[in-house]
Amino acid sequence: MNTLKHSGAVTAIQRVFNNVNPDRRIQAIIVGYVFGSFIEGAAGNMVCVNNVVAACATTGTIGNEGKIIKTNALPCLIYCLISIAVLGGMILLGVDPLGLAAAAG
Repeated sequence: MNTLKHSGAVTAIQRVFNNVNPDRRIQAIIVGYVFGSFIEGAAGNMVCVNNVVAACATTGTIGNEGKIIKTNALPCLIYCLISIAVLGGMILLGVDPLGLAAAAG
């Protein structure tokens, strides 16, 4: 964390969030939405056939694609459940994720 403070990254992030909306509650909602989207993307890349085939071809482990996808199925499911919990929690709190995405650009 000290590296972020000394580099000025924390200050830059604070400026960006204050320009979007100075209300901390709205900032927390935006961070939650972005986190949920990140988790969804990470889960999708874990079992994406194109990514697995490319990784196997790069590392010389051709023929292990099915095993890798099966191994990644449980972590992918966990990521999906986390994403559902984050986005579901936002909806239960009365936040419209689609409206938030449209407002963000």
